[in-house]
Amino acid sequence: MSAKYKEHLEEKFLYTLIPNICKNSDALEEAQGKAKELRKKGYDFFITEDNLEIYVEETWNEVWGKFNEQ
Repeated sequence: MSAKYKEHLEEKFLYTLIPNICKNSDALEEAQGKAKELRKKGYDFFITEDNLEIYVEETWNEVWGKFNEQ
Protein backbone atom coordinates (compact mmCIF):
# COMPACT_ATOMS: atom_id res chain seq x y z
CA MET A 1 0.00 0.00 0.00
CA SER A 2 1.45 3.35 -0.97
CA ALA A 3 1.76 6.17 1.55
CA LYS A 4 -0.66 8.33 -0.45
CA TYR A 5 -3.29 5.57 -0.48
CA LYS A 6 -2.88 5.03 3.29
CA GLU A 7 -3.33 8.76 3.81
CA HIS A 8 -6.50 8.67 1.70
CA LEU A 9 -7.89 5.77 3.76
CA GLU A 10 -7.05 7.54 7.02
CA GLU A 11 -8.77 10.76 5.94
CA LYS A 12 -11.83 8.87 4.69
CA PHE A 13 -12.08 6.91 7.94
CA LEU A 14 -11.61 9.86 10.30
CA TYR A 15 -13.42 12.63 8.46
CA THR A 16 -16.21 10.82 6.60
CA LEU A 17 -16.92 7.37 7.99
CA ILE A 18 -16.64 8.12 11.73
CA PRO A 19 -18.88 11.23 11.55
CA ASN A 20 -21.45 9.19 9.59
CA ILE A 21 -21.32 6.43 12.19
CA CYS A 22 -21.91 9.00 14.93
CA LYS A 23 -24.84 10.56 13.07
CA ASN A 24 -26.46 7.16 12.59
CA SER A 25 -25.99 5.81 16.12
CA ASP A 26 -28.37 6.24 19.04
CA ALA A 27 -25.65 6.15 21.71
CA LEU A 28 -21.93 6.78 22.03
CA GLU A 29 -21.31 3.14 22.90
CA GLU A 30 -23.07 2.04 19.73
CA ALA A 31 -20.92 4.40 17.65
CA GLN A 32 -17.74 3.17 19.32
CA GLY A 33 -18.69 -0.46 18.66
CA LYS A 34 -19.44 0.22 14.99
CA ALA A 35 -16.18 2.13 14.62
CA LYS A 36 -14.18 -0.71 16.18
CA GLU A 37 -15.76 -3.21 13.80
CA LEU A 38 -15.02 -0.98 10.82
CA ARG A 39 -11.43 -0.47 12.01
CA LYS A 40 -10.91 -4.25 11.84
CA LYS A 41 -11.88 -4.21 8.16
CA GLY A 42 -8.73 -2.53 6.90
CA TYR A 43 -8.26 0.64 8.93
CA ASP A 44 -6.25 -0.74 11.84
CA PHE A 45 -2.86 0.40 10.55
CA PHE A 46 -3.08 4.03 11.70
CA ILE A 47 -5.12 4.20 14.91
CA THR A 48 -5.18 2.07 18.04
CA GLU A 49 -8.45 0.90 19.51
CA ASP A 50 -7.94 3.13 22.57
CA ASN A 51 -7.28 6.20 20.45
CA LEU A 52 -10.26 5.32 18.28
CA GLU A 53 -12.57 5.33 21.32
CA ILE A 54 -11.33 8.81 22.24
CA TYR A 55 -11.68 10.05 18.66
CA VAL A 56 -15.21 8.67 18.34
CA GLU A 57 -16.21 10.34 21.60
CA GLU A 58 -14.82 13.69 20.42
CA THR A 59 -16.56 13.32 17.06
CA TRP A 60 -19.78 12.27 18.77
CA ASN A 61 -19.72 15.41 20.92
CA GLU A 62 -19.02 17.59 17.90
CA VAL A 63 -21.75 16.02 15.74
CA TRP A 64 -24.43 16.06 18.43
CA GLY A 65 -23.32 19.45 19.77
CA LYS A 66 -24.05 20.99 16.36
CA PHE A 67 -27.37 19.14 16.22
CA ASN A 68 -28.42 20.42 19.65
CA GLU A 69 -27.55 24.03 18.75
CA GLN A 70 -30.12 24.08 15.96
